[in-house]
Amino acid sequence: MFMNKENSPICKIKSDQKQIKIPVDGQLSKKGTIVKKTSTAGEIDYSIANLVDGINKAGFKSVYSCSGLKKDHPNCEIKPGGGYISFLIQDNDLDAITWIKNAAHRFSLSVEHTYINNKPALVVRIDKDKEGNSLTDRIRIANESGDHASGDFKNRPYGAFTKDLEDIIQRCGGLIYDTDEKIEAAWRKFCSMLLPGISIKNAG
Repeated sequence: MFMNKENSPICKIKSDQKQIKIPVDGQLSKKGTIVKKTSTAGEIDYSIANLVDGINKAGFKSVYSCSGLKKDHPNCEIKPGGGYISFLIQDNDLDAITWIKNAAHRFSLSVEHTYINNKPALVVRIDKDKEGNSLTDRIRIANESGDHASGDFKNRPYGAFTKDLEDIIQRCGGLIYDTDEKIEAAWRKFCSMLLPGISIKNAG
């Protein structure tokens, strides 16, 4: 055990692929993601676990999330712009949904209206390109324009055409949040807007 730069205890474990540093209050999931158990949302990617837990304790109800950070996914490939926090519409009142949208838009995060388990949901994503568009929209437009082979694009999951992502990102000048540091800063800013005056330790 040793201390990292934030003086948090860290444990080292070896995997088949690489040596992984895991905080003592975290664990490695079956999918190879470093997670932390929260009281309100179960296991969450370690870097945003306290943030998501704080959001839920404040009255916003999230469902699925992904930090989008490479350090939380040492054995997994993270898609460009893969960070998100999702909220079921039915679990949050109209004021809460409006507040979430405003917080996301203020810090150049994407807001996607979609369905999760056949229920209307709002997904906040870290996927804005340098032209101000979301990667989600770029993918949808590319799919609908016939740039791909035939297929039912509406039923494909987010980022299904991963072979096209790098080309799409290159054409738009890259992503705003293209490093772990920038992504962490974006989640902190989103949290500060969503929960003004509330300090969440280790949020990002």
